[in-house]
Amino acid sequence: PDRNMLENSQGEQQTERIRVWDRVVRIGHWVMVIAFAIAYLRYRKFPIHAYAGYLMMILVVLRVIWGVLGTKAARFSTFWYTPSQVLDYTRRMFSGQANYYASHNPMGSWMVYVLLSMMLVNGSLGLMLYSSGQELGPLGNMVPEDWEDVLKGLHKGLGHITAAFVAMHIAGVIWAARAHRENYVLAMFTGHKRVPRKVSKEEIADYPV
Repeated sequence: PDRNMLENSQGEQQTERIRVWDRVVRIGHWVMVIAFAIAYLRYRKFPIHAYAGYLMMILVVLRVIWGVLGTKAARFSTFWYTPSQVLDYTRRMFSGQANYYASHNPMGSWMVYVLLSMMLVNGSLGLMLYSSGQELGPLGNMVPEDWEDVLKGLHKGLGHITAAFVAMHIAGVIWAARAHRENYVLAMFTGHKRVPRKVSKEEIADYPV
């Protein structure tokens, strides 16, 4: 019998599921979703916009630390791919032959790096703008007042670009879910992912069934 199939109490075979995403990743992801939505949609409301920005910065820093010290699926070393690997995965995805990845696939991995980087950079710009415009926040009055207009334009523009990438991320999740027949939204709530029959035991050896 297929090694990646289990039998239920009625003797029917079921596809195995593995535990991939730990609580730190899952909770951090959904809190980040809420914080970004508040910061983007309520950008004129202070101090709620600033508080949401602080929370996002904290979450990004924690995610970077967890990307080094966390569980296997959370570590950056697990989903670090070259441009050629991303292109190869993309071609296979379009042809319906994309490989299975327990953690992030190559396209998803690059989106993780892009979003984390943009949120960190724009959060830093926001701290500088808060200091320049109102002499508030951790930087106090350290940033010159005449920087305010430039910082405001950069912060607003990068916020819109980040929102565009978030939309691309959502579209990519829907696309990958259809291609791999996996509910990725549910997986980010439960931490569990389905294992295709063709995947060997060796490929999922580090993930609890």
